[in-house]
Amino acid sequence: MMGAGPMMEMSMARHHYFLMDGISPQFASKANPIQPTKQNIESGRKLFEQNCARCHGITGRGDGPAGGNLSPPAANVATTSKMPIAEDGYLYWTNCEAACR
Repeated sequence: MMGAGPMMEMSMARHHYFLMDGISPQFASKANPIQPTKQNIESGRKLFEQNCARCHGITGRGDGPAGGNLSPPAANVATTSKMPIAEDGYLYWTNCEAACR
């Protein structure tokens, strides 16, 4: 169960905004400049392990050792990336809630 907290409030606001108005204009035009080559995917995996897995878990399911101590708990990013709305701009917007501040 997800608890209340600032990240939850931002996440809910982001989802509401998306449903009503689409992706925030600040992020709508974002496109991933990195091609999905074998080397880039491996580099991304290493970055995820170094910077994200502690909370999100090695498979991205939100089950990392530090994720349970967060309020709300770490998100299951493994499924978020497969959602129909998960275009580059939306994923960048989602990541910025935690990382771009």
